Amino acid sequence: MTPIWKCLLFSLFFLFHKSVNAQIDTIFWFAAPEVSASTGESPVYLRFMSYENASDLTVSLPANGAFLPINISLPANSIDSIDLTPFLASIESPAGNVISNNGIRITATEKISAFYELKAPSNKELFSLKGNKSLGTNFYTPFQKFWNNAVTVPASFSSIDIVATENATTVLVTPRTNIIGHAQNVTFSITLNEGETYSARDMNVSASSSLAGSIVSADKPIAVTLYSGALVNSTCESSMGDQITPEDYTGRDYVVHGGTSSSDRVYILATQNGTSVTLTNSATTTTLINWGETYEVALSEAHNYISSTKPIYVWHTAGYGCELSGAQIPPMYCAGTYSTAFTRSSSDSLGLILYTRTGFEDQFELNGNPSLIPSAAFTNVPGTSGEFKMALIHYSTAEIPINSYNEVTNTGDIFGLGVINGNDGTGSGYAYF
Repeated sequence: MTPIWKCLLFSLFFLFHKSVNAQIDTIFWFAAPEVSASTGESPVYLRFMSYENASDLTVSLPANGAFLPINISLPANSIDSIDLTPFLASIESPAGNVISNNGIRITATEKISAFYELKAPSNKELFSLKGNKSLGTNFYTPFQKFWNNAVTVPASFSSIDIVATENATTVLVTPRTNIIGHAQNVTFSITLNEGETYSARDMNVSASSSLAGSIVSADKPIAVTLYSGALVNSTCESSMGDQITPEDYTGRDYVVHGGTSSSDRVYILATQNGTSVTLTNSATTTTLINWGETYEVALSEAHNYISSTKPIYVWHTAGYGCELSGAQIPPMYCAGTYSTAFTRSSSDSLGLILYTRTGFEDQFELNGNPSLIPSAAFTNVPGTSGEFKMALIHYSTAEIPINSYNEVTNTGDIFGLGVINGNDGTGSGYAYF
C-alpha cells in the first residue's frame, strides 16, 4: 500500500472511530500578530461555530493574570463572536525579540470551529484556528516572496509569532533572513511558559528579504502564526496570514483553486532534500527543490494539482483586484471532514472552494439544500486521472445572509473547504476551514 493511501485510511479511521475532524476541537491556541494601525488593525473578532451539541467557551490569556477570562454559552448549531478590539494591547505581540504574555487560549466543553478575523474597513484577513492540529514541535514557515511591505508608521513587517502551551518550553528558531536581534541562518533559543509568546520580525520591507523556510522547533507543543503586513500591490496595502500546522501534517498532494485574481501565486516549501514537485493544470511542470527551499509559481488557471515525492508546505496567495490574502493549503489526502460550519461577516463577495473524490460531488448540501452545491459546478482536478473534483461557488447575501450560521455537509465522503471573502477596495480574507 502506498504512503498516500495509508494516510487516507488513517484519516478515515480517526473520522469513524474518534469523531475527530480537522479544526473542529475543544481547545485552540493562538498568537495574534501585531497589525500596524496605519493600514487598519481593527475591529478584530474571534468567531465561533458549534455543531450538534451546545458548548460553553472560555477565552483566556494564561500568562496574563490581569486579563479576565471571557465566557460564552454557545447553543447547538449556532455562531457567536467576541470583539477583541478593546483588548488589542493585551492580545497583539507588542514587539519583536521579546517574551510577551499575550497568547490566547480557547477551551470549549464540546467541539467547535473557530477563526480570528481582521476586519478593518480596507484591511482584512482570516486566520483559521486549527485546534490540536496546530500544535507540534517542528515547523517550517512558508511565506510569499513577491510583494514588498509598505513603509508605514507604525512600521509594517513580516513575522513568525509563537505561543507556548506548557511551562518551561525551549524553542529553537533559525531565521532565513535577519530579524530584530538575530542574524540570518543563526539558530537561537528562547524559553517560554504557558501562554507566553515570541515574535520573530523581519523589518526589511523588500520582498527579497523573506522568512520563507525558517525553522521553529520546540521540546513541548507550540502553535505558530505567520503574518505579513501592508503588502504593496498596485494601490492596495494588505495583510496576509494564517495559523500553520507542524511538519507532521504536511503532505504530498494538494488541490489549489487559482485564477481568482491576478495576484494568485503558490509557494511550495520543501521539508527534505531532493523533493521533486509537479504542478499540473493545462500543462505539467516539474522542478526539484531541497530542504528549506521555496518554489514560486504564478497561477493563471483555475484548476491546479500539486504533487511531490516528499512532504511539502503549500502557501497560496489570492484576493480581489489588488487586495491580497493568503492561506496554508491543507494536504488533499490527510485533511477533510463530513461537515464544516462557517459564517459570512460582510456583504463582500463570498466564494466556497470545495474538493472531494469523484462520485461524491452530488452528495453535498449547504444548510440542508443540495441545490446550493450542484454537482455541475465541479470540474475534474487535472493530474488525478479523474479521481478528484473541485469547485469554486460564489453566493449572494440572499443565499448566505450576513452573520448567519452555515454548514456544508457531504453524506458520502470527506471533503476540503476553503472560504475566500472580499472586494477590491475593502480587503480580502482567505482560509481553509
